[in-house]
Amino acid sequence: STQGSGSTYTTKNGVDDLVAHMTALGRFGDTAFLVPMYGSGELSQAFCRSGAVYGSTYMLRRSPLAVITDDSKVVKGIVLSGEEHIGDANEISTDDIKDKSISCKNVIVPSTMMPSSMAHERQARIYRRVCILRGSLIRDDSGDDEQRHAVVIPPHTTSVDNMSAIHGVVFDESSFVAPSGKGYTLVHLTTSKQ
Repeated sequence: STQGSGSTYTTKNGVDDLVAHMTALGRFGDTAFLVPMYGSGELSQAFCRSGAVYGSTYMLRRSPLAVITDDSKVVKGIVLSGEEHIGDANEISTDDIKDKSISCKNVIVPSTMMPSSMAHERQARIYRRVCILRGSLIRDDSGDDEQRHAVVIPPHTTSVDNMSAIHGVVFDESSFVAPSGKGYTLVHLTTSKQ
């Protein structure tokens, strides 16, 4: 237990977590690192399905207009814009195009989708880079060139001069995100800047 910090994470908790990690090794490959097949687009679907199990609602094609709070700033709901449609307005139900208020206790919304009146003064800008490489990015002495890696470049790395951490994933054809038999590797990097 950490003294003075108010932490209740004990040595027993740490050992239990370590045992859980060690027992996960080798179940789905050589590591405890699970990789989504067919790309990381499946992660948002997994989040949606997991949330649905616990009673959440996942809304698509609607932008937040306002977060409803009480006087003490506790979330009570959200106002969403009408659904965006392609085609003739006469072909759609008018209930879909009206703004809608939904009661809830919690709201998860990307800051980039918040109206400017609700946004913080300084928003982080997200930078992404997707590269398709011929060959392997990381060589393994064991001869296993399967490319399934998570990469983190810490902030203030001298040779990169980055202010924020750079997170990356590396996948090859074994996770079905690159053409089979071509020897390509896909690298997806993400970072942010204030």
